[in-house]
Amino acid sequence: MVFKHLVDRYNLYFAYKPSKISPNIHSTAVNYVIIAVIFLQFNFVFFSVIRGSKYRERYFRY
Repeated sequence: MVFKHLVDRYNLYFAYKPSKISPNIHSTAVNYVIIAVIFLQFNFVFFSVIRGSKYRERYFRY
């Protein structure tokens, strides 16, 4: 497993040429990942509030 790691690292550094993609693509991808994480957090909070309110109404009637 260590040998595979060393070979893969060598291939990444020396066997493959740098890509000719514009740097703007990388920043756009990072922005999409950040937006996706924020959207997922919002969804978790939203559904937790909905489930929490239904749970409280069903089991904790005062």
